[in-house]
This record gives sequence, C-alpha cells and structure tokens, in this order.
Amino acid sequence: VTPEVTAVKVSDIISSPVKGVLDGIEISLFLLIFGGCMGIVNKVGAIETGIRALVRRLEGRELVLVPVIMAIFAVLGSAYGFCEETIPFYALLGSVMYLAGYDTMVSSATVLFGAGVGCLGSTVNPFATGIASSALTDMGIKVNQAVVIGLGLVLLVVSYAISVFFVLQYAKRVKADPSKSLMSQDEGLSKAVDFLKDVLITQNTGDMWWV
Repeated sequence: VTPEVTAVKVSDIISSPVKGVLDGIEISLFLLIFGGCMGIVNKVGAIETGIRALVRRLEGRELVLVPVIMAIFAVLGSAYGFCEETIPFYALLGSVMYLAGYDTMVSSATVLFGAGVGCLGSTVNPFATGIASSALTDMGIKVNQAVVIGLGLVLLVVSYAISVFFVLQYAKRVKADPSKSLMSQDEGLSKAVDFLKDVLITQNTGDMWWV
C-alpha cells in the first residue's frame, strides 16, 4: 500500500532551512564559531607566514620539508578539514623544490598527500566526523567518540607514514637522476616558472627572501 503523499506548502519550503539549523543547533553553532576563528587565522595569514618561515629556515635542506610540511597539513586536515586552503602553497613549494633540484611533482605530492591523509584520518574534523556523529545521534545511534578519534588517529598515522615513504623515495630518485622524473625537464621547468610567476605576482618584493 502506497502511503498518502501530501504536497509541500510554500511555508514549509521557506521554514525548512531554519528548522534544519534548529534540529542540529549544537553542530551548527560549533561550525559557525570554528569557521569564524579559522577565517580570521587565514585572513591574517598566520599559517602561510609560518610555512614561509619554515621554508626559509630549512633552506639547503629542502628534503626535510617533505615530512615536516606533510605532518603540519595532516594535523590541520584531521582537525578541521584543511584542504582547499593549501592552494597557495603549491606555488611556494613548487619554486623552492625545483630550485633545490627536485621536480614539481615532489612539491605537489607534499601538499596534496599531506592535507589528503589528514582529511582521510579525520579525528575531530567538524565537517566530517562532527556532522556524521551528529547525524547518527539524531537517528538514535550512540556514537563512541573515543573509538572515532582512535580509528581516525590509526588511519592518519598509517596513511601519513606510507605517503611520506613514497614521496621521499621519489624525491631522492629524482635528485640523484633527474631523468627518472615523471615529468619531462621542459615540463618541470615550465611548471616551476608558472609557480614562480604566481609568487612574484602575489608577494611583495621585500618578502622574496628566496631570490
């Protein structure tokens, strides 16, 4: 037997967003407050400034940047879904790594895998585990946060270790023999130049410590 279907009223359509927010008011307020805090951090450029200082400090030891930056991005990704915010770092690391003798594949993998494994191993990420836990609770399913965080940490550590291992192996191979790069020399050069142009356009002359 097909249950009786009632038409949706215009008033229901208008009020549904408000009711949805009220039904999940805890997670809604948390996302608004947390998102506002991270918006301020991104606006003042705190994370980007910190990464630039780290790159400057490790000049001449660029290979060390791979596990360090991947660890930073992994922690941020696991904590609050740091992924799209990594876009500016492709240009920064691309030029630095190329000038150090690596190809831009190394810098791209460092940024992409770092943030990727963090989001994959989300622990307290409000945009992933937070929303999922809230949805399960609304359905009457009890969520053990200790288990969620524990599984997230295991997944984070394992995937991070595997990613760092393969990126470092590839970086060492390219450093020793550039012909083993997955990119041609012309392609690598053109990518590095494009990255460099982006940095030149977006940075002030006084900030170009690497010139």
